[in-house]
Amino acid sequence: MSSEETSSNETMTVIVISSDGKEFELDIKLTEQSETLSRLIENFDYSNSEVKKLPIPLKNINTTQMEKIILWLNHYKDHDPFVPRDKNYVPNYSFGVWANNFLNIPNNELYELVTAANYLSIPRLYDAVGRKIASKIAGKDAEQIRQAFNLTGDSGCSKKEERKDECS
Repeated sequence: MSSEETSSNETMTVIVISSDGKEFELDIKLTEQSETLSRLIENFDYSNSEVKKLPIPLKNINTTQMEKIILWLNHYKDHDPFVPRDKNYVPNYSFGVWANNFLNIPNNELYELVTAANYLSIPRLYDAVGRKIASKIAGKDAEQIRQAFNLTGDSGCSKKEERKDECS
């Protein structure tokens, strides 16, 4: 059996390392959902059996975030590729049962997850978390949003009058 046949019959995996040092072994099929990981794997020629597969460090993703991301990737591994929304798309804030349970996390974790999804370029996850965040801020004023997401009120202007003149 040739090395090409062997590699096609075996499940190819890659190892990623979270920012806090934990290693995760991922099936190559899971990494296809991440444009960032897919490009890294392609650039480092991981499909070539002659190339040593070094772990991929993910300096911006901690263990907790990576565990959530892997859960997401596993759930959607057999789904059709995500198709980005049209610019005129009106967001739908409803989710399936699984996605709703997955996204039912504190606001700070949603922020970390959307940042990680953006860093790894996982469009389906980025879209879902973005819609979840949008659903939480819909109909709220700026102060309510700041409180919900523990944001400071410093927008560069200290008074409402200054905001009208300088921040517009």
